[in-house]
Amino acid sequence: MNIITLDAGNNEVKVATAEGVFSFNSFLGEARDRRLESQYEDEMIGVYNGMPFFAGELAQYESEFPRNSMGLSKAHEDAKLRILIALHRYSKHYDNHIVVGQPIESHKSEEKLRIKAMLAKEHRLVLNGVERKFYIHNTEVAPEGAAAYWSLQEELPVVHIVDVGSGTVNIATIRDGQFIDKESFTLPFGAESTKTKDMQAMSYGIISALNRFNRQDSYRIVGGAAEKVKPYLQMQFPDCKVIHPLVKVGTKVMSVHPKYATVVGMYHIAKAVYGYEG
Repeated sequence: MNIITLDAGNNEVKVATAEGVFSFNSFLGEARDRRLESQYEDEMIGVYNGMPFFAGELAQYESEFPRNSMGLSKAHEDAKLRILIALHRYSKHYDNHIVVGQPIESHKSEEKLRIKAMLAKEHRLVLNGVERKFYIHNTEVAPEGAAAYWSLQEELPVVHIVDVGSGTVNIATIRDGQFIDKESFTLPFGAESTKTKDMQAMSYGIISALNRFNRQDSYRIVGGAAEKVKPYLQMQFPDCKVIHPLVKVGTKVMSVHPKYATVVGMYHIAKAVYGYEG
């Protein structure tokens, strides 16, 4: 049995297993015949349920209708396909226990049930000519951002996790180790979801949302754009740092990019939930 945790983000899919952390481009698109077959760094050509598709950079640049599915929920077919691609690439097992992420705003019973129903079964996927079957026995759904709390290397009485993703920004508040629902929410914008890509303007939007909290609280930033927003948030909140989670692979412990904080936190949750390290 294998444990794998996944954040099927709109820009990248992030993965944590016992062998480390991994990521790949999230774009999906229809497959088509190409006259000029340029070689992309991470080409993915697949077939799922009889439908051929491109994934990653190949889909981003060569599909006529590339998509990366920005939104407040991961209960949709594109997120499912990204998760299955990750399992094909990073799980060596037929049997799998998984934990997946869901934005805080949509971390509701009905949405979680939809995600579990679409994943907890046997799947067959052909990727780059290799056919694999795998079974997802159990699926747990963790709140994005909040799950990163379990990747912290410190104990804080109050901490606000700021998860800056490509499509959304998740704000999660933890007090005395307890997740505080009324002080946690999702902002409907991210580093790649607007036309301007103005990190300063986006940071001011985040600061505006955080101004409801005590400025002297602890703030910890995670996500792909964490380092880009850090200088602006630090001007307003003195105890504001970026989380670089620690990952143990064999006997080696390494610090990894803050974009992996949620999946690393979810992996610690998975070990506790499933009772072993897969």
